[in-house]
Amino acid sequence: MTRKVLVVAHGHPDESPTGAELAAFELFRAMRAAPGWTAQFAAPRVLPRLMGERLAPWGASAHEWELPTGEMDVFLLSQQNLGALDAFAELLRIEQPDVVHMHHYIRSGIEAMALVRRILPRARLIVTLHEFLAICANNGQMVKTGSLQLCSSSSPEACAACYPQRTPDEFAARRRYVLANLLKADMLVAPSEFLRQRYIEWGVPAGHIVMIENYVPLLQRVPPRPLAAGARRAAFGFFGSIGVFKGVRTLVEAFSILRGTLGCEDATLTLHGVPGYMPRDFELWFETAMRQQAPAVRWTGRYGRDDLVRLMSDVDWIVMPSIWWENSPLVIQEALTIGRPLIVSDIGGMAEKVRGGLDGFTFAAGDPRALAETMAFAIPRFDAMRRRDMAGELAGRLGEFIALYGG
Repeated sequence: MTRKVLVVAHGHPDESPTGAELAAFELFRAMRAAPGWTAQFAAPRVLPRLMGERLAPWGASAHEWELPTGEMDVFLLSQQNLGALDAFAELLRIEQPDVVHMHHYIRSGIEAMALVRRILPRARLIVTLHEFLAICANNGQMVKTGSLQLCSSSSPEACAACYPQRTPDEFAARRRYVLANLLKADMLVAPSEFLRQRYIEWGVPAGHIVMIENYVPLLQRVPPRPLAAGARRAAFGFFGSIGVFKGVRTLVEAFSILRGTLGCEDATLTLHGVPGYMPRDFELWFETAMRQQAPAVRWTGRYGRDDLVRLMSDVDWIVMPSIWWENSPLVIQEALTIGRPLIVSDIGGMAEKVRGGLDGFTFAAGDPRALAETMAFAIPRFDAMRRRDMAGELAGRLGEFIALYGG
């Protein structure tokens, strides 16, 4: 007997090829190929001019659905468009899946879980948490508003201090509402143990949330880049949005220190990505830094999925210097798959993904001098890095998901 899983995401990689969307879509593709299983995929449009008002097939695919969406109450994570909820209910009735795996709820609405429970009471409901959105009203980043200070725990009083227009009682009510809906799932999935522990501290029972890393695309593995005679492994690359929370300033300042270090004058840094959260003072600093440090530092701008293997193969090390609690950054998985060692901040899920001295190194988050020292330390140790069997790891993750589905 063939069983069916419906994978729901908050965007389609055709429009939004980023972490959670790609993880959801790759899992959908893998489940379609898994013996005894079939799968459907559903997501709303991201591009406003393409958004529909009714449930519809996604393009010409017989296995992918376009969900309508609407106005969200971003505080309660609630979908305000009843038509969007009706369309999701219609999809459930049409497909009748044995398993519903929601890879996000931000555009479907937290109420979507109650719909699954009401319409398909026998179906197994799995929800993957990709950040701290349920815990933190500040875009799920657990960073205090008005500063870059990391927030180590959540409470109604602390949250109201960040949002003085709301009372602690409102935040307490928000927590009760969101948690009650999340616990309608048979199991919550955290792609990092760090995120799992944060949700347990917030109120999710430990037995109700399991850690399984995201299922991500398996990219082509490439050999180390060719070196000219006498050259060293001193080409560093950054991939991601160019913004405050991604630690770009820490990286650029660290690179300036590195270039002033004896023997590291030949180091290069290439930044790939589009602007993210850039307050005006950060924007001015970035423009100045790019002028002053050229040509050793280059910013190439936007890149596509088809460019990734080529761009990563041109560097020796991939640096992820984020200053917030990243959960399971896709860039880390991509680098490990391609075969490039990493240098990452020692916080959040980032620190879990890199085996020190094997896959790369960690450094004290937000500290340019510590990063510069780590980069200098890493250069002569490139050949000691070990490549991961990512194909084997992904096969194991798929097995974990199938077991979670009851297969």
